[in-house]
Amino acid sequence: MENVKYKLSNYNFFVENSDRRAIYNLVSNEFFDVNENLFAFLKESHANNKSFDCSPFDNELLDNLIGSGIIVGSDENELDLLSYCYNKDKYDDKFISLILYPTLKCNFDCHYCYEKQKNVSMSRENMDILKNYLINISKSKEFIATRWSGGEPLLKWKEIYNMSRDIINACNENGCNYFSSIVTNGSLLTEEIIGQMIEARIGSIQITLDGPPSIHDKVRYLKGGEGSFYKVLKSIELASKHLKIILRLNVDKRNFESMEELFKILSNSNINKKNVRLFCKPVLCSVARTPEEPVFSQFEFYEVEKKLLQIANEYKLTYSFHWGIKGRNTRCLYHSISAFLVDPSLKLYRCPIYIGGEDTNKIVGHIGEEGLKITNRREYLKSLTYSPFEIEECKTCKVLPSCYGKCPVMWEIGDKKNDEGCIPEKYTFLSKLEYSISNPDQLRALSHTTINSIKKY
Repeated sequence: MENVKYKLSNYNFFVENSDRRAIYNLVSNEFFDVNENLFAFLKESHANNKSFDCSPFDNELLDNLIGSGIIVGSDENELDLLSYCYNKDKYDDKFISLILYPTLKCNFDCHYCYEKQKNVSMSRENMDILKNYLINISKSKEFIATRWSGGEPLLKWKEIYNMSRDIINACNENGCNYFSSIVTNGSLLTEEIIGQMIEARIGSIQITLDGPPSIHDKVRYLKGGEGSFYKVLKSIELASKHLKIILRLNVDKRNFESMEELFKILSNSNINKKNVRLFCKPVLCSVARTPEEPVFSQFEFYEVEKKLLQIANEYKLTYSFHWGIKGRNTRCLYHSISAFLVDPSLKLYRCPIYIGGEDTNKIVGHIGEEGLKITNRREYLKSLTYSPFEIEECKTCKVLPSCYGKCPVMWEIGDKKNDEGCIPEKYTFLSKLEYSISNPDQLRALSHTTINSIKKY
């Protein structure tokens, strides 16, 4: 075999427990089981950042290591590859991805909601303009992705359902793929609506709980003050029989200590655990709203999430990874030329924290009868000229292939300090991987990852 020099990828994670050794590569998103000797050799080479001679490896082993991205050529610059993938997806115009706000009205009155203008809904005329726009672009796009949000979008469910059917019919006729999801407080879900969601190609639902009943009902209550915990839990049990549920848990300094009680309730409930993933997020101060309760700093939450992951493991609940836009090498809509948030008046934004706010300078355009038009080129181009590959902290971060950079908005709000705008996985990724290799449901949640076996060496 030719004496070729290789090095370990910068994005390898060495995962082990009492009876298993595995290497995970974040670029290829592949796990490989290896024996103890190979594991030790590769881990030592990785720690010393040195190239090595692979000539002792047999062809099958070498092909697997190269194919998985675990080893790369000694002269290969992985940042160049990541930068290429990032820019390719950033400027991809074969698709359109929209977060749609049919209403900012809500039947809840949560104190941390960042939407101030809560009495605004999309008019019938705007619904028709939006529907016609999506039907028209289905003739030229390879796929359309929508996420319905609010406010509480189920207050406008009849309109969403009817619009979705017309868009899906057009996509079928024009050979355009259509995907959708929804963010709801869960209080209005019924068997009938869940069935209609499946027809509307809604593949996942995000629902929020903020702690056990004693905490949740003081934060996420219906207008009038009635608690919502058990109403929402019943909806999660119902919906998880048929659809994927992203169970968002908003964490602040008030409810953190009670999260174990919530995890125990969930574990003992009738939810379909295979379809439910926990998605824990810190409550944040934003440009539009300041929460009433004390919040964790970004850095404090890194330590908090390690504890939450441990508790989830004890109660056998699947804990979500951050994966940005699924299947794309960008963090969120802010990084894509073809992605926008659309408010009830059909104004376009690049970040959800500005929806319902008062800063009109954050509006980048609108959708009208003539189609989508950018009217604020400065703000639009600002989002596209941001690059994690110009930030030293991002360039040296091991989880860059997962997030593709900081949240630019939160980074700026945080005065561009280190760790501001970063995902918790910056410090918890290995812990999540260690959990995953012993939990089949968690492993499936890791973006279609599979455990592959390498011939023992």
